[in-house]
Amino acid sequence: MNKKGTNTNTFITYLLIIFIIICGLFRYKTIYIEPNNVLEVSISNILYPFTFLLIILLNKKTSFKETHKVVIKTSIIFLIFMLLVSIFNSIPGNYYSREIDLALKEVLTPNYFIINKTLIYYPDLLNIISFTLLYYFSHTLILILYEAMEPYTKKFIAYALSMFIPFTLDTLCYISINDVFKEIEFNKMITNLTSNFVIVIIFTIITTIIYSIKKDKYPN
Repeated sequence: MNKKGTNTNTFITYLLIIFIIICGLFRYKTIYIEPNNVLEVSISNILYPFTFLLIILLNKKTSFKETHKVVIKTSIIFLIFMLLVSIFNSIPGNYYSREIDLALKEVLTPNYFIINKTLIYYPDLLNIISFTLLYYFSHTLILILYEAMEPYTKKFIAYALSMFIPFTLDTLCYISINDVFKEIEFNKMITNLTSNFVIVIIFTIITTIIYSIKKDKYPN
């Protein structure tokens, strides 16, 4: 592989890491996606679909094995990032940064336990664990499906189907797990699933169009 190809792969990997961290940080910020303000989604769901596209683009440049290693690495890096967030949020701030300190703790690490009168802050573990595991499994699944379908059908069809299936499963499991443990009302859960399924459809189409434009630059 030439230097230009290596640099491109490194750029895609770094971009993937940035996307995952941003998705993790903004997973609680929601926006409405229709005029009646009924259907809402996490703002991170707008960015998350592009992680599937990056994985496939990286796979086209390298191999299944190398891309899967990137999926594992990015999963670990995200967990390390959240661990560092917990550590830094557990360090008391001075008087002048008190408001910022409280805001960061409330948003990023709302839970805590006490060791020798010291407060140790940590994030929503269920959310972090489910997010990381589903990211790993869904992005591994898209690789498997794409590798299986790509030789036998049009490349854009292979991409669309291989993305739609894991993205749908990822969304379904993530919403269900977190809403059940938060004791969200059933009607609200159905609304959440509906709004996120709309996002799945829209961004499967958008990323498929982007992939179709870019595919000729990533020949087998």
